[in-house]
Amino acid sequence: MRAPRLSYAGLVALAFGVSCGLDSYGSIPMAEGSDGAAAGSTGGADGAGGASSSGAAGNGPTVGAGGAGTGGTDGVGGAGGSGGSVGMGGATGAGGSGGMPEPPFCDPTDASLLACFRFEGDAKDESGKTNTVTPTNVTFKAGVDGQAADLKAGSQVFIDDAPHWDVTEYTVELWYYQRSHPGTRMGLFDSDGRYGFFIYGQGDLQCTRGGAIANMQNMPLDTWTHAACVFGGGKLRLYVNGTQVEEVDAMAPVAGSGSNAVGSNAPDNDSLDGRLDNVRIWNVARSAADICKAAGQQGC
Repeated sequence: MRAPRLSYAGLVALAFGVSCGLDSYGSIPMAEGSDGAAAGSTGGADGAGGASSSGAAGNGPTVGAGGAGTGGTDGVGGAGGSGGSVGMGGATGAGGSGGMPEPPFCDPTDASLLACFRFEGDAKDESGKTNTVTPTNVTFKAGVDGQAADLKAGSQVFIDDAPHWDVTEYTVELWYYQRSHPGTRMGLFDSDGRYGFFIYGQGDLQCTRGGAIANMQNMPLDTWTHAACVFGGGKLRLYVNGTQVEEVDAMAPVAGSGSNAVGSNAPDNDSLDGRLDNVRIWNVARSAADICKAAGQQGC
């Protein structure tokens, strides 16, 4: 803002005040007139000049002076503040990729799965191999996961022979609960003439293949134990609760015509006194990580 000046209206008022002091003929009155009005008031804060007061037409010789108003000083506005910077929006987070779903425990689309039993109220094989299964003297009680097959003398789950039982590698994995020690042996699984998985004497767990034995002694009673017997690459391996406990050299299985049995010897006898749950037989040698995970261990 600039400093105020006397306005154009103020200048005109001043000139008019001077001219009004003379008579119409321009002569000076003989009698002394009264002085003109007081000087104009000081202008307001908006800087406009004060209005001049006109002198009255008197008889005196003195000409009333027009009052000159003083303009008010305008205040200087403060500098405008700078606008704040516009904040940038955060980057949009990428959506998480969907994880692959876990396959079912008994996956019928897995060609390597020869047989699979969950024993949820029945002895149905849930693999995709359409095995012919005949359970004998089998009931169902609480297991590791849901129900389990409860076995005793004369119990077994018999599986007919079929070409897919002739293998060059295999894995048998299961959970078992043993109530008593056998007189000689108790069968967990047997593929007659090919390979077997038995408990001998006072808790001697044996994975057998053509005379080769991988074993662990003094297995406990009345305890759920995960056990796996694996053959591949000329090695027979026994796993207990997800950990390999022994490895021995062994010959590959040969083709045969024998039947198979879960919970006993095949074709019969040597039944387990106890329970079995989540039994799976494969035609491949499962990895140590696979066995560890199936046993429910962490960090496999």
